[in-house]
Amino acid sequence: MLSLLDFRKEISSDPRGFLTSWNTNNSSAADYCAWNGVTCSRTHPGRVIELNLSSQSLQGRISPSLGPSSEQQPAALTNCSSLHAIDLSSNMFTGPIPASIGSLPNLTYLYLYANSFTGAIPSSLLNISKLQELVLSSNMLAGPIPPNIGSLMNLTLLYLDSNNFTGAIPSSLGNISKLQQLVLQNNQLNGTIPQDLGNLSNLNRLLLGHNRLSDHIPTTILNQRSLEFLSLETNFLRMVALPSNIGNTLPNIYALSFYNNMFHGPIPASLGNASHLTLLDFGSNSFTGHVPSSLGNLTKLNFLRLDQNNLEAKDNEGWEFIDALGNCMWLQYLLLSDNQLQGAIPDSVGKLSNSSLQYLYFGKNNLSGAVPESMGNLIALNELVLEQNNLNGTMKSAMVAAVVLALLLYGTGNANCATLRPTSRNSTDDMLSLVDFRKEISSDPRGFLTSWNTNNSSAADYCSWNGVTCSRTHPGRVTELNLSSQSLRGRISPSLGNLTFLRILDLSYNSFFGQLPLLSRLVRLQDLVLNNNQLQSFPIDALTNCSSLHTIALSSNMFTGPIPASIGSLPNLTYLYLDGNLLSGGIPSSLLNISKLKELDLSSNMLDGPIPPNMFPHEPYTSPPWF
Repeated sequence: MLSLLDFRKEISSDPRGFLTSWNTNNSSAADYCAWNGVTCSRTHPGRVIELNLSSQSLQGRISPSLGPSSEQQPAALTNCSSLHAIDLSSNMFTGPIPASIGSLPNLTYLYLYANSFTGAIPSSLLNISKLQELVLSSNMLAGPIPPNIGSLMNLTLLYLDSNNFTGAIPSSLGNISKLQQLVLQNNQLNGTIPQDLGNLSNLNRLLLGHNRLSDHIPTTILNQRSLEFLSLETNFLRMVALPSNIGNTLPNIYALSFYNNMFHGPIPASLGNASHLTLLDFGSNSFTGHVPSSLGNLTKLNFLRLDQNNLEAKDNEGWEFIDALGNCMWLQYLLLSDNQLQGAIPDSVGKLSNSSLQYLYFGKNNLSGAVPESMGNLIALNELVLEQNNLNGTMKSAMVAAVVLALLLYGTGNANCATLRPTSRNSTDDMLSLVDFRKEISSDPRGFLTSWNTNNSSAADYCSWNGVTCSRTHPGRVTELNLSSQSLRGRISPSLGNLTFLRILDLSYNSFFGQLPLLSRLVRLQDLVLNNNQLQSFPIDALTNCSSLHTIALSSNMFTGPIPASIGSLPNLTYLYLDGNLLSGGIPSSLLNISKLKELDLSSNMLDGPIPPNMFPHEPYTSPPWF
């Protein structure tokens, strides 16, 4: 109990009042075992075995009292030596991870992700021989990953992503034979990928993207049959050619991303044998040759990105893959812009999945002739990009009707083509909207927004600001704002509602508070990701007209009141996460109107009343096409 009280003293803010039950008046073992977030052993009364304070917006530092007794700590603190699980994730803890945690001999699960911890990984953590899951994602940790981290022989999960780790990936990781998931993406790691990682016969998830890794992918990894998710995007990896049998040596792969590297050679036809593939992202490389028609065997394929390569199609053989992809009934994204595709777009493009395909990109090629009338069959399209080709003719009325809700980029670089473009504001207004948003940020401890310099700014300037992505086809128009996990604090400015080309808004894992602003003008918005903040108010009309919304993630905030019934009017909503708030009232029956809804999480709220009948009559859940 005394150990917990010492821990409580280090908490400077508890806005949800989660720790009010930690009452020290007349406390006994039975009392503190009933405190919020505390679990005690049934076989050893009074021994704390679990501390779970996740997603409570707590601020402060971790007290070293979590460690066992020592010469510096009284014997009364030995209760915490039985801890086997600590979950302090999704809060606002600061300072270093105390070395005393490494003295907890029974600790099995340690979750500290989505905070603002600084400093290095304490070497003492490597003494916890029973540790199975270590998740330190989305903090401000720095320095090298300890070279002897491979001494944690019982680890099954290791998540160190979204920090500032530098140096090489330790080869000792290859000694952790039980390791199933290794996630190191979004750091500043350099050097080569250790060949020893190929020794991990149980590894199913290897995410190393957004680092500074170089050289080639070790063959041992490409032969790792247990892999399901392999993400190496945005590094400096280089290969003259991928192994021709990669689709056979990765038979269980679900998602494969080599985006934004320096890979050459053909796309191996054997990938068509990787029957579980749902995501294949080879964009921004230097692949050559034809797109293999064998990809049409991937009946579960959802996301296919091959843009910004040197792929060719100039005859029936080269275009054969389009006809083959008609077998991919779940295909939503087909991105082929900026290649060397020539000639007419084949009529078989109209045989692509008319119920699933939402994004079709053919821009910046050498296409000619008329746009096939069969494109009118693609009734689910949200974006059709054909700009900077040599297309001619007119848009048939049936085709225009089919994509009337889509962003149709057609006329630029084409001749005599009818052009459908939404009326837009001046692009300079997007910069002013960002400037207004910046003014509402009261704290930026990582300095992430220092690049948001308004002196002599132009479209080119603000499109290079950290977290800002602009359209290639509409210069200066902001399409993505991603400020996730930057420990920002402030209000969300209503000016974001003026970014009418915005498709992705991700402000998750920060400390934004107050009201969700009116976003009803964002008709192109697809992903609204604001989870793990301190937002409190959800205006009933905040998302009216946002008919393109695919994902709403508002988990782990402080929203109160009823769930807005207007959410039920969003026809394309597929993932809705409202868990971990203070929502009350019943579940709106209007949610039954969302025919595409695949995942709904309303847990950890204050909802009451019956669950509406026939709540989930639709297709079973399938994983979204990202990591």
